[in-house]
Amino acid sequence: MLFKKSIKNKRGNAVQDTLTALIIIVAFAIISVFGYKLMSEFNDEWQAEEDITNISKEVTQDFTTDYPIIFDNAFILLVVMLWIGLIVMSFFIDTHPIFFVITLILLIFVFAASAVMSNFFEDLTSEDELQSSIDDMPKIKWVMDNLLIVMIIIGMTTAIALFSKTKGG
Repeated sequence: MLFKKSIKNKRGNAVQDTLTALIIIVAFAIISVFGYKLMSEFNDEWQAEEDITNISKEVTQDFTTDYPIIFDNAFILLVVMLWIGLIVMSFFIDTHPIFFVITLILLIFVFAASAVMSNFFEDLTSEDELQSSIDDMPKIKWVMDNLLIVMIIIGMTTAIALFSKTKGG
């Protein structure tokens, strides 16, 4: 009952939800790439230590080897789950269809922001220090290279879900 009441009182905002998803996606991608860079540097230092046991070195090396695979797949899972969550939440919110045009106009600004974020990420990861890190994460690289298209799909499907139902249910 409380859940149903809180959803009825919430007004749909596909623009705000899509912008939030954009920020989460970009932040996770940046953190993943920098985390892998730091983990690789730490592992190099760790392997060079003579006082550290071989078991500890193996564990650190295994984690460093598995890091890009784990975070690359976690990134794709995050994007898909955000997309599904936005669609489901938007579908359960009652809004008036007149706001569809306004939503589409405002989504243009979100799409522009996603193009800027994609370019920023590309500039950031094109540095020599991070190039090898992003090359080991092909899924993150692909999504971030095509972030505008991904956000258009997410934003449009969210807007369609938000305005696709009738007031009668």
